[in-house]
Amino acid sequence: MQAAPYLTTIGNGLIAPTIEELLFRGLFFNFFFLKKTRFNGFLKIIVSGLIFGSMHELAINYNWLIYCAMGWILGATYYWTKDLKCSIILHALINLL
Repeated sequence: MQAAPYLTTIGNGLIAPTIEELLFRGLFFNFFFLKKTRFNGFLKIIVSGLIFGSMHELAINYNWLIYCAMGWILGATYYWTKDLKCSIILHALINLL
């Protein structure tokens, strides 16, 4: 961050959220649990959040739970809005805080 603050901000604030949302919500939600039921929607949110948390924190600890919760919030955002832009913007805002 100290060596390249602008590049780090762009990477963490714009590029990473876009790529992660395309993978965790865009691809995952459209290739797994395809049957359109409420239960499958719930599973999409839970499983994508668990994967999201595990990709950010390998050990199951407090930080892992925070990442999972963030994944669940982003997953629910995408599930209810059906618009990937909403979860990308929310993810970018969270990262920039």
